Amino acid sequence: MAYTIDDYIKSREQTKTYQTSFIKMQKYEKKSSWGGLFVNFDAPQADSEWHIVGISIQGNAPSVQTFLTHPGQKIDLRAKDVGQYLFVLVNVKPTTLDIKVSGCPLADGDRVDAVFKINCQVRNIQDFWNSDTDPLQRFENAVVKEAKNYFNRINGEYLVGNFSELKDSLEQQIQDTGLNVIRPQLEQTIQVHCPIPGMAIIDVDADVMISDRLRDVLEAKHKSIWNVRRAHYEEKEITLTEVVKDRQRKSADGQRRELELDRRKQIDSQIDADTTFVRYGVSLRDLIMRLDTTLIENFYTMEWGQAMQLVHRALAESRNNYQQHRQLQLDSEIDTLTKRLNQAKQAGLDDIHIQMIQDKLAEKMLASMDDTNSTNTPSEEEFLQHLLGSTASVGRLTSGQSTSGSLPSETSNEISSM
Repeated sequence: MAYTIDDYIKSREQTKTYQTSFIKMQKYEKKSSWGGLFVNFDAPQADSEWHIVGISIQGNAPSVQTFLTHPGQKIDLRAKDVGQYLFVLVNVKPTTLDIKVSGCPLADGDRVDAVFKINCQVRNIQDFWNSDTDPLQRFENAVVKEAKNYFNRINGEYLVGNFSELKDSLEQQIQDTGLNVIRPQLEQTIQVHCPIPGMAIIDVDADVMISDRLRDVLEAKHKSIWNVRRAHYEEKEITLTEVVKDRQRKSADGQRRELELDRRKQIDSQIDADTTFVRYGVSLRDLIMRLDTTLIENFYTMEWGQAMQLVHRALAESRNNYQQHRQLQLDSEIDTLTKRLNQAKQAGLDDIHIQMIQDKLAEKMLASMDDTNSTNTPSEEEFLQHLLGSTASVGRLTSGQSTSGSLPSETSNEISSM
């Protein structure tokens, strides 16, 4: 029996990547209606939240035909060779995954559990898709393995802390199910060692739970330390008031964390509402994703104006690189035409063919001279369509219009200074 798109869909529906809504699938099959006309199908388009993998069945095996990553890109289904087709939409938004690791053995035989909240994002769907038939299962396996390796290197006494560095908060460290004494190291280990191709780990939040038996052992160790250092605590006169203050400090830390989260959400809203590049048919966030995704972090750590200046600078550098690429391409075409002209003369071709080559060569050389003199630099429309894709809506300036349709002044200044 021939392998079909439906067979492929069923196999993908069993994967964790599908079950966690990291991918969605849409099947297309060319069908004709009465009169022999084909039924239209509205093919999905790539955007800033979903990129697309196009798959067909070649023989008895699935074959990836294309990856759509630019906003507005889609596949032309009117082609005669398009029969059955599958669109796999891959989520490229930042997403939080919950991964639980149970029964991690410590070096001395005790066990702990860990729950991870991992904020991650697909940055390259081709690498992500080709990495594994079930990329998220591969990612979860890597997290489980790394967590168990980490816990296998420590023992219960490590959770109590160094005797010589005993602090007033030691008792709370033992009672805290988060075990703050090891969480930062564990989170860093996961973030550094567990990424898979095409997907970045943005941040990790780990929660560690110890067993009741291990908790009893740790509290017994704490009591023995308490007895040895009782005089130390009596001198400090630990009172109920100090305990209350300690809890208040922890509450204040939690409030500061909530405020920081709210601040980042407000900045995200401001980024999404910015209209600086709307005239080109693209949002600020989409433009940054095309230029350099690291630019987005500047808005959380800098003043808005400074972060925007870096965006304009990156845009100007991109335009300069594009112009240099055009010049190199033009030089290559001139070299090719020069070789063809010499070959034509050596072969004794008629004057008409030689004249045609000479005309093309002269045209390319004039264009090259114009580029060198900066009189034929790419227009704003041409450059932005190159950067954003051919479907970008880029406005033209005509006589009588204001300069609001040109690149922002910061970008223009950066370009003119190069």
